Amino acid sequence: MASTFAIPPFSLAVTACALGALLGLFGAWRNRVRFGDEVLAWAAGGALGAAVALAAGAALAPRMGAAPAAGSALALAAWAAGSLAGSLFTPALDRAGRIAPSLASFALKWLQSPFFTSTGLLAALLLSTWGRHVRLARGTLFIEVGRGGAALTLGAVIWTRGGLFDDRGRVPDLWVRHEAFHARTVAALGEWGFYPAYVLAGALVALSRRGPWNAVTTAGRGNPFEKTAYSAHQAHAAALGPPPARWTVAREGGR
Repeated sequence: MASTFAIPPFSLAVTACALGALLGLFGAWRNRVRFGDEVLAWAAGGALGAAVALAAGAALAPRMGAAPAAGSALALAAWAAGSLAGSLFTPALDRAGRIAPSLASFALKWLQSPFFTSTGLLAALLLSTWGRHVRLARGTLFIEVGRGGAALTLGAVIWTRGGLFDDRGRVPDLWVRHEAFHARTVAALGEWGFYPAYVLAGALVALSRRGPWNAVTTAGRGNPFEKTAYSAHQAHAAALGPPPARWTVAREGGR
């Protein structure tokens, strides 16, 4: 098998990054991202996600008796297939508003984020036994952790402060849409494409513009990966323009 694989590693790496960037752009288009710097951030995240898949395949292949180049190609193909499926299907599945499409969307996100999503599922199991809120909405699982009103997307699981849940264990749809958008970004770029790009490239851009590294100000300054998600917030509408179609501009904290 190894003797028939003739693509040089450098050529394969260049091909992987180019493919990843294209899939990142496709994911941005499918999710109706319209801000130029955010589109570039998706492309960078896609290139990084493909590169990590390539490196992981090369590292694991010898342990399975395969050539590194072959392992790289297989890992890249798996990542690319997951990215394409996530970008194609999760936007519509999240909009469906029914349990079956939501579960299907969750599964696609899980495929592209096995580490963070699996960790979140274990946490959800523990938290549910302690009486904390756990709720599936728009292909993402919201789990109640601590007090306050913030949320953190890790894979397809949203670590959510208790202040965002109402008495029936529901999260305002504004925040469901916001966090589900980030989960779809993970589905398109993979967890090792999105998070390094978010923390490194996105945060550096935000700091260079004197904005928060993990949000967007009402003036539109901040992490590029947050712009489309924040465009649905009423306080940000003036700077960012209208949200994507079928999103509703809502007041902060509205249920």
